[in-house]
Amino acid sequence: MGQVALRRLFAIFSALLMAAPMPAKAAVFLTFNGTTGVFGNDLADNPTFTDTIDLGALPVGWMISATISSTYQDGLQDAQDIDFTSVTLNGQSFDIGTTGQNEFRFINNAVAQGTTNLFQISGTSGTNSSYSGTINVAPVPEPATWAMLICGFGMIAMTLRRSWRKAGAVLEAV
Repeated sequence: MGQVALRRLFAIFSALLMAAPMPAKAAVFLTFNGTTGVFGNDLADNPTFTDTIDLGALPVGWMISATISSTYQDGLQDAQDIDFTSVTLNGQSFDIGTTGQNEFRFINNAVAQGTTNLFQISGTSGTNSSYSGTINVAPVPEPATWAMLICGFGMIAMTLRRSWRKAGAVLEAV
């Protein structure tokens, strides 16, 4: 292969690379301490996006609640608008709160899956848009914990009942 042929091949390859859609210059972030956190993305020049955010390992059965939102300023819809097409946590869809200028979705009491807990966020965006969300994770008491709590209330009730009986017996004696 001659040098001219290599240059033509390089020019064709370069043209194909420039014509191909480039991945978003996205800045996906997650700040999570194991119980609360924030996540989001600053989208730039990408009309469609799909983000995956991994919360990492959480104990199986813990409950996860989260919100996600975006908004745009009046007159800047083309540049700042985000329309979510799908928002899920471990495959469970978020409920739709509002759409339009103020997009808002939420999920309450989704069950943690153990080793991987994934947010999947897809949608369309303007050239200067972003979204953000919050996460809250809480352990669910185990059945043994509930049993101890109920037994404790029962013991308190028995103690109160005995003290009332003693107080009634003292009043009768007087």
